[in-house]
Amino acid sequence: MTVISKKNEFEAQVWESCAGKEFTIRPATPEEAQGLNRGTRVILHMKDDQLEYLDEKKLKDIIRKHSEFIQFPIEL
Repeated sequence: MTVISKKNEFEAQVWESCAGKEFTIRPATPEEAQGLNRGTRVILHMKDDQLEYLDEKKLKDIIRKHSEFIQFPIEL
């Protein structure tokens, strides 16, 4: 998973993990932060046996189920 996040005038940051206990945080490159003025971009890297989660309906159901209390819009 890769998460790129930026808040207003602050530099964009990248959080990366491979589903283990370890993760890294580093400044985003200009290419990674392109088009992200404010907010968060989540990038999921899928294993071959988990491709069912690429189905748009399944993703929307998961997002709806787990984001009931989030006040910010989620774009898919």
